[in-house]
Amino acid sequence: MAKIKHDIWNNPEDLPMLCFSGELGAESRTLLEPNSKIVHSFYAESHFEAKTIYYEYMDWGVYETEFEVDKESYNLEEIKKRNANNG
Repeated sequence: MAKIKHDIWNNPEDLPMLCFSGELGAESRTLLEPNSKIVHSFYAESHFEAKTIYYEYMDWGVYETEFEVDKESYNLEEIKKRNANNG
């Protein structure tokens, strides 16, 4: 199981975004507005765990999903391969 670091970013308009830290989140961070800042970082083993932590941090209530695949542990090699194909 891979625990992957995630960052919660906030832009000057107070709009949050969740993405992977480091190289894994490089493409996602291109969507950030100038002067956006990391407000919280954490590690998670799955998409579901990451979104659960994100929702708790933002005080948005309980995160739910209808997709069981979201609860599966991250496959780091698959994520790296997907990022390489998109870059």
